[in-house]
Amino acid sequence: MIIHNENIYSKTDSKTDAVVTLNKQVDSEKSTAISLQPSLTTDDGEQKRYPTSRVIALYLFFGGPIGGGLIGLLLLLITGEFGAVLFIPVGMVLGLGLGLIPATLTGIFAAYFELVREPKDLVVVTIVGAFITVIYTLITLVTMSENIEVIGVSVMAALLGGLSALVTSLLFLPKPTSLRTG
Repeated sequence: MIIHNENIYSKTDSKTDAVVTLNKQVDSEKSTAISLQPSLTTDDGEQKRYPTSRVIALYLFFGGPIGGGLIGLLLLLITGEFGAVLFIPVGMVLGLGLGLIPATLTGIFAAYFELVREPKDLVVVTIVGAFITVIYTLITLVTMSENIEVIGVSVMAALLGGLSALVTSLLFLPKPTSLRTG
């Protein structure tokens, strides 16, 4: 029994460099089957893979500052004074320290599940970012033994974590391709 593939059709998507190949599996003794299989190779023959390290690093370095910058922007909008523009960079520096763990965990989640910049994945990463931020905030509050209104802080943390995850995803997740391997 000899089985080999005959390439019937091959087309490259100019936007994503994904190659779609239509192969015909030929068995000399049995019937012939045709399958449509996506190929993860570019025209140069290079493997196209999900940028796992890049996604995690970008979330690590920019997720917290984006959340801190959003807090600074919110404070600017609330006060309405132009001098409050300084809240944005101060919030970004504080966000780097405070948001480091939740942003990194969200980035690891996004990279593990190979999320891309499409609506379904953006909703998932927003919910996960909000959830991780709330859990991290609650653990921090319990560790510090602060007597703070937990529900109000949790709601604010969820909004901030979700919005930060959404903005970070829009900026740094890879663009979707027409062919995704799962």
